Amino acid sequence: VVGLCPANWPTASADRVWMVVFHAPWCGHCRTLEPKLAELARQLAADGTIGVGALDCSIEENQALCRKHKIVGYPTLKAIVAGLPKSYDGARETGPMHAWILKVARERSTRGGSARCPGG
Repeated sequence: VVGLCPANWPTASADRVWMVVFHAPWCGHCRTLEPKLAELARQLAADGTIGVGALDCSIEENQALCRKHKIVGYPTLKAIVAGLPKSYDGARETGPMHAWILKVARERSTRGGSARCPGG
């Protein structure tokens, strides 16, 4: 899991889709999620198109990003695709998170392409 901050935040030109957890170190639910997110990162390590990252919203330099992404509770999970957020509202378990981020990455790779168009 990559520690994210404003200096290395995924921008519109990012090659990867990112699964990001917005968290705080004092949050019990965040600590429960840590091993599941670590396992997700291990499962996706060979996939160069998806990254897994964490942004600590308790650190002052990160708080502007947390406000920008409207973080009101922890942990909050979002995909960052070409710099834009997509909220994850599924189960906080490795399997559902893995399936969801793969789907998000697939959708990104077909945006504007013929794979999403009906046969003609």
